[in-house]
Amino acid sequence: MAQQHNHNKSIYHPRGKVLGGSSSINAMIYLRGSAYDYDQWQDDYHLQGWNWTQALHYFKKTESQQAADKDSEFHGREGNWYIDNVYRHWITEGLVEGFH
Repeated sequence: MAQQHNHNKSIYHPRGKVLGGSSSINAMIYLRGSAYDYDQWQDDYHLQGWNWTQALHYFKKTESQQAADKDSEFHGREGNWYIDNVYRHWITEGLVEGFH
């Protein structure tokens, strides 16, 4: 549909009219969040058990990280959540390296 405030251009935005909805056709992203945020939640809101170290234990317990050969400091291999690095672009690789 042409968008009046976009110079009458239309924007392609596929919608998932299937079991599972749009997440069945869109890329699904697994993201844990920032360690700093978990620690701040515990401190600011007095949420005992919500610091990064305690949350990491449960992340590792639930995930089955396919990119790792074995359990590591940050990722588990025995859980029920199938996690894989499906698509890596050279720009993405550079961004990831920048964070390490």
